[in-house]
Amino acid sequence: MLPQNFNFEVFDHAADQRRALGNLLKTGDYSDLVIVCGQARHKVHKAVICPRSDFFKAACGSGFKEARTGEIEVPDDDPFAVSMMIEYLYHQKYTIPWDAKLVPEDQRSLAVTSPPATAPSKRTRHSFSGDSSTIHSRLHPLQGTFFSAPLSEEPGSHESLVLYQNLHVHYKLYALGQKYGIEGLQDLAVHNFEAEVYMEFQSSSVDHVGDLIYVMKEVYACAAEAAETF
Repeated sequence: MLPQNFNFEVFDHAADQRRALGNLLKTGDYSDLVIVCGQARHKVHKAVICPRSDFFKAACGSGFKEARTGEIEVPDDDPFAVSMMIEYLYHQKYTIPWDAKLVPEDQRSLAVTSPPATAPSKRTRHSFSGDSSTIHSRLHPLQGTFFSAPLSEEPGSHESLVLYQNLHVHYKLYALGQKYGIEGLQDLAVHNFEAEVYMEFQSSSVDHVGDLIYVMKEVYACAAEAAETF
């Protein structure tokens, strides 16, 4: 019989597995595949990404060049979005960096992903997670038509810009999930998009809600355009 003051701690096997997968992605140890996007080279593992992505599973199959070279190039995709997609494949979540800048299409071949230089603010950094386990992307860059409408010059305009960025990132991740056959990423991106819109409606002023409605219209218009094209 155990003493009354015996402290029995249950080992968290799931957390241990998440840490192990995270370390594999961080260190690149035992990597057997490289995903190249711009100048970024992501050392990944087929056993992790192929079961979760129809595209990568097919690309790593016998007979394809990628299976022989051990490299898959995705030059048409945004480096920041690809980095978050890979984060999802290992962690079942993605984090939007405070200074995330989605790269215009004509600059993507030269793009480099880099970590933030300073600590993020509470409003501008988000980690999105959930239980959720091929089209060519046609996405508008942040510095393009998606942000062409002027924002209010009121104090809340900075948060309006952050909202633009966050919702656009969720849309980007949804499109990548569709392109690469990652259903869980699509589900999570939709959930995060809807949750962020809901929270913003609950906390926004009337003027800010006007910006929010414009953002939603723009994102859905972009999504509809991509869906009709493919």
